[in-house]
Amino acid sequence: MCLKVKKDVDAAAEQVKELLSTAKQPNAVIASEDIIAAGALKALYSRGVKIPGIGFNNSVIAECTTPSLTSVDNLCSSMCETAVRIISDIEKGKTISQKTVLSPGLFQRESFKTDNW
Repeated sequence: MCLKVKKDVDAAAEQVKELLSTAKQPNAVIASEDIIAAGALKALYSRGVKIPGIGFNNSVIAECTTPSLTSVDNLCSSMCETAVRIISDIEKGKTISQKTVLSPGLFQRESFKTDNW
């Protein structure tokens, strides 16, 4: 099931609480932003529900949740630096002949450890 949620801790928590009150119970949470995952974890924690959770961005929020949030680091800073370098090279008349691939990293924290769920 996929929920569209505002990028807000309390809004995400509220929607997850509504989901928990239905017959369809989630078995994991994967959120497009750490802030949304933080709200989901807040709701799950308040109800005593222990399921794995993952966010994206690997922001400081990931380390401030209970349990701490597993997060995918999408390398936003590296993407920006690479884009600036490529644009600068193009402006200097250089030919860009290779594809640049950045591989995201997974920072596994408490929210995805099997002994927590």
